[in-house]
Amino acid sequence: MDNFEWHIRSLVLRFIESLLKLYPPRFRHEFYSEIQKVILCRLRDAEQTGQWPCAVVHEIAGLVPSIIQERWHDLGFRKETMMIIANEKPGWFFYLGWVALNAIAVIMAWYITWAIMPLVTERGEGTRLLDLLFPIIGLLTGILQYILLRRYLPHMGWWIAATFLGWLMPFVWFFIFSRVVIPGSSTVRIVLGMSVLGTTVALPQWWLLRKRVQHAWWWVLFFGLAWGMVGLYDLWNPPDLFPVLLGFAVVLAIATSIACWLLLDRLPNHELSSRTSSQ
Repeated sequence: MDNFEWHIRSLVLRFIESLLKLYPPRFRHEFYSEIQKVILCRLRDAEQTGQWPCAVVHEIAGLVPSIIQERWHDLGFRKETMMIIANEKPGWFFYLGWVALNAIAVIMAWYITWAIMPLVTERGEGTRLLDLLFPIIGLLTGILQYILLRRYLPHMGWWIAATFLGWLMPFVWFFIFSRVVIPGSSTVRIVLGMSVLGTTVALPQWWLLRKRVQHAWWWVLFFGLAWGMVGLYDLWNPPDLFPVLLGFAVVLAIATSIACWLLLDRLPNHELSSRTSSQ
């Protein structure tokens, strides 16, 4: 073998080694040495039969699609892992803060609504209390929830808009459900109607969560259950709306804090332990 041919083969082998380094780290750590030995063995055999150039082309043609395939699998694996494992698990302070801030947001919205009502009615605009209350609740809870969640979930910038949109959903669906949730309806119909309304409120938030956590449907379920529990107020028939709102604030805050615990702590740990035991 002359000097020029030796340099050419040396460059080809270096190029093949560079291709092997394009495999994902996880795959390369496990199979790099094995693949390298197999390729060198094939090239050595091809050299003895005088088919070394064809063997080089064949090996490179096989490596390129294999690298693309493994890169694609690795990308899916990393996305799934990011959904299962959060960088940091919430502590007890997160859940206490969640309950407190969400309850406070609803109560604040009540007083802000009553402060705005006279300004609206002075302009001759007949506005119902709930027409102002629900959007304000959505805005305040969206801001406070975003402040708490952004540390544990990535790319949550749209959470405020999703929460605000969700609290507008009752107005969109009120006409459909007005035959279910009306004065004089049975408690069962009120609870069912409230549960359906609560589910629609949670849908925009679920749309964001489904790409960031697994089993995001738990959020919709707990939201619907919380709204349904508030519908039980019909059993006591309170004369004032504020006690109902206060109970609503506490029940919803506790229910969503349990949902946060499931999505950010309990379920990821369960998925991780299951994956570890299967390996």
